[in-house]
Amino acid sequence: MSRRCFACSRTGEALVHAPGPEHPRWRGGRRVATKGYIIRWMPAEHPFASMRCEASSSVLEHRLVMAEYLGRSLESWEHVHHINGDKHDNRIKNLRILTSKQHSKIHWEELASLRKEVKRLRRELRAATRK
Repeated sequence: MSRRCFACSRTGEALVHAPGPEHPRWRGGRRVATKGYIIRWMPAEHPFASMRCEASSSVLEHRLVMAEYLGRSLESWEHVHHINGDKHDNRIKNLRILTSKQHSKIHWEELASLRKEVKRLRRELRAATRK
């Protein structure tokens, strides 16, 4: 499917290009999204195309890596968790598939642990400034 190219129209060309690798400004189809996750462009004929966002023809890379490992598309309720917290580390040994409830529990536990650490550090700081 071709559509009017926004990037080229800003340069005055206003051409119609095919999306993806055929586009003259193609940069590999991999980029970092606003929340820090890596996003990859995916053609409509890809075996896991059911997982892609139709508006941008892209998929979150960590979900794609897990789907390829499992050999099937992921369901919308299946969450992929980065074990070490690094959103760019999409190696299969760093990914774990969870339900929404399990995923939320992990992050709430991490948050509770951080809050305890902040309280402990504040107590230490108060004690150190009193001396």
